[in-house]
Amino acid sequence: MVNDGDSPVVAFVTSIEMEGTPMHEGRYLLVGVGFSFAFQAYVFDLANPIGPDGLPINLGSARIPAPRILSSTPGASSADVNIQWDAAATRDDCLLNLAGTCPGGGSRSILEGYVAYSQVGPCATPPTSGAAGGWTEIARYGAAATSATVNVPFDPAGVNCTYLAMGLVAGGAAGNAVSSHTTLGVTDTDGDPYFSRRGNAGFVVEDQFADAGKMI
Repeated sequence: MVNDGDSPVVAFVTSIEMEGTPMHEGRYLLVGVGFSFAFQAYVFDLANPIGPDGLPINLGSARIPAPRILSSTPGASSADVNIQWDAAATRDDCLLNLAGTCPGGGSRSILEGYVAYSQVGPCATPPTSGAAGGWTEIARYGAAATSATVNVPFDPAGVNCTYLAMGLVAGGAAGNAVSSHTTLGVTDTDGDPYFSRRGNAGFVVEDQFADAGKMI
């Protein structure tokens, strides 16, 4: 490598906040930079914003986007569920291009896509782990996607719930953590009168006043 910007590399790191509790939440950093001839290295600080002192500001991790259930069509043992999620943010050295390591300008396309996951379990005991290995992959979607329709198991008796979560794909592989989960069921699963992302967003509509109990 002899030129600025040669052979860009990507760092994709995942972790989990509140692991071991139903409030588990996957976090990530996804950063891409090109080779710096002056430093003879890949300088990931070049992807950081610059503070008033002219020095890079440390990046914090971001939440893996969680799915939101827009609507659901139940069957005898499965349901078609329309979900939506926010786009995942990435960082690279192109915005400021401080050391000329992004000669093409623009931005780097380093996010390759999303993974939808599910897990089936008792409604009374939601998942407590955000480790991707404990979840079942449903499907993968391209980097531009922010919505999908998935077919997942559904228990009309309301004993078991289906929990949905999202993951990210970069470098040809899915990350090791998933987002916080969303619950698909037939009854209120969080016990409060308010809509909650981790509460039942599937077939019972919860609002800020009371559980409306309407099918959607």
